[in-house]
Amino acid sequence: MSLFQFFKDIYSFKKAMLVAVSLFIVGIILGTVNSQLIDQIIQPSIAQLQSISTDLSSSNNPEWSFFKFIFINNATKSLAVLALGGFFGLVPAFFLVMNGMMLGYILAVAAASGQAWGIILVRGILPHGIIELPVIIIAAAYGLQFGYLVLRSLGEMGGAGKGQKSVNWRGYFQKVIRAVVWITLLLCIAAVIESTITFYLVK
Repeated sequence: MSLFQFFKDIYSFKKAMLVAVSLFIVGIILGTVNSQLIDQIIQPSIAQLQSISTDLSSSNNPEWSFFKFIFINNATKSLAVLALGGFFGLVPAFFLVMNGMMLGYILAVAAASGQAWGIILVRGILPHGIIELPVIIIAAAYGLQFGYLVLRSLGEMGGAGKGQKSVNWRGYFQKVIRAVVWITLLLCIAAVIESTITFYLVK
């Protein structure tokens, strides 16, 4: 369960990681496109987050309220994306593009309205995002790897593997267990930073 072994596991999925990072970057680029379609896709999520943020800010202990919401939301979605990757990797792929679009959209809107998007990035995203974003991408990469292994297993069952079973499911799920532990822990740390340092920087 060591962090070093977790990093080794991530490296063993380097192709899935590369795909995950690429999908996230594609999402960011799409989010910066000034189009009515992008507005219709992103605006409902932005409005929902603004409503939740307002409610949490007015609570008796906003820092604790933000921490609970951020941690539970991120951990639940990340682990769900990892698990649902078995559906041929479609869920984590969609998740990565949508999260990238959200980030790109926020920065593009800030720049268009005359705000310094660099300051928003440094003060509002970087403190916690330096942990949170890589962890979310890693969780999605595990989901993509899951989808790839499912497709590979189905291909071998169909005869493409000539009767040989090359997918080591036991090894994969051992890595998943280790990933779940570290993803949860790192997202907890990110939530602490976001609900304290980031909260005061953008307050």
